[in-house]
Amino acid sequence: MSDASPKSSIRRFRIGANVLAQVIAVCVLVAAANWLAFRHWRKYDFSRERDHTLTARTTAFLAELQKPVRLVVFFGNSSPIFADVNLLVERYRATSPRIEVESINPYRDQSRASELAARFKVGREENLVIVECEGRSKIVGADDLAEWDRTGAALGQPPRVVAFRGEAAITGAMLEVVEPSRGVIYVLRGLGGPDLGATSPIRIFTTLLERENLKIAELSLANAAAVPADAAAVFIVGAKYDPSEPDIALLRQYWERNGRFLVLLDPNSFTPRLQAWLGSLGMVLQDDRLFGNFGPPQGIVNTVISEFLGGTSLAQKFQGVNPVFSGGTATFALEPARVLPAGLRTVGLLQAVKGYWATPEWRTAGVRAPELNPARDRQTDLVFAGTVEREDAPAEPSSTAPPRGGRLVAVANAAYLLDDNLTQPGADFTLAAVNWSLRREALVGIPPRAVRSFSVTIPEPQLQRIFQITVLLIPALAAALGIFVWRRRRA
Repeated sequence: MSDASPKSSIRRFRIGANVLAQVIAVCVLVAAANWLAFRHWRKYDFSRERDHTLTARTTAFLAELQKPVRLVVFFGNSSPIFADVNLLVERYRATSPRIEVESINPYRDQSRASELAARFKVGREENLVIVECEGRSKIVGADDLAEWDRTGAALGQPPRVVAFRGEAAITGAMLEVVEPSRGVIYVLRGLGGPDLGATSPIRIFTTLLERENLKIAELSLANAAAVPADAAAVFIVGAKYDPSEPDIALLRQYWERNGRFLVLLDPNSFTPRLQAWLGSLGMVLQDDRLFGNFGPPQGIVNTVISEFLGGTSLAQKFQGVNPVFSGGTATFALEPARVLPAGLRTVGLLQAVKGYWATPEWRTAGVRAPELNPARDRQTDLVFAGTVEREDAPAEPSSTAPPRGGRLVAVANAAYLLDDNLTQPGADFTLAAVNWSLRREALVGIPPRAVRSFSVTIPEPQLQRIFQITVLLIPALAAALGIFVWRRRRA
């Protein structure tokens, strides 16, 4: 017995030492694997359409990125694109060490959410991505990150995501804040339209422009030799007085230099020179007003419910959206064939929905409601907003650079932009019109990723078989195995 005890102790010691060595070896291997995975990790995209892989355009941009860029994801979990946005920004961070990502849930991180809301002038309920670089910032909203189907809104259904275009939106925003050579947006003054400043009647819209990282200033053409060279675009908003002949000459000169315009007309004002210039571009303002009769209690109204025409990339973004335009609204007669030989492409953008008519007897509206007269009034082609695009050929025939011609958006209503009238769809439309005129959508040639739905049809016999296997067979096998183990132990 005395000899067996030392041998047994030695044997137990060897077993314990062997187990300890194995545990240490496993810990070292796990630590080494974690270190390698942390320092030299790589992700693989096995999806059929490579949905989680950045395009070559974005990858090349990130490879050349020399400045630190910060992406702040300001999203609630309830957003349909919450997961897609977070996966996308993680791909940006994984691709470039200069990308920093911060994710904020406005419902859980309330103090941080309030701080960002005050700093960037956004609402705490908004879903957006903030792109920052060296003090410059750009807000990318949910409407810019995806294409939405809102056709079920009238039935109380939430919008449905049709396509996810977050990569195009975020990469475009990064290009703008990293290379901010955008110039100044000048708002013409001296024509009786709204001024800028703290008490401006279009303060909401100018604040939205500032959120887009755009610089805004007033411009008077009196005694000016030309529109300033740093002008990114010129806005003419609600002019009550007609520009002078020298002013019109300067505007034409700027247009010939591939200028960009946003023109919101006050149809109640007499501006023949301004209207004649628009007419030379194929947009002839009509002496009429839009009215609709939707029955009691509204009766006949001049507030216009609109729909987009699908001729431009700007309109395609808003399919299914129906902005409301308050105040008097006139219509345009478009003449694209007349201006096409001059290299101009004039396209309708917005028209009134069915149920409206354009009447030349609008001056009686203050006395009595203008009833529809089918023999006199128009009920079709009620276009009140359009675009003009002028494409200049590249300097070299073999050049692949995009054309840089002028762009103009004109709307025969200026009252909708006032703070008291501005709606969210109207604000979104106007911001998109600004970005379109600045050719911001041409910065990034990244297509949207379509959201695909997969459905599986299971016949009734297969459903019964699944029920039998999951509800009867698998529990029965588990019970039989338990009984078998119990009897073996008893034996």
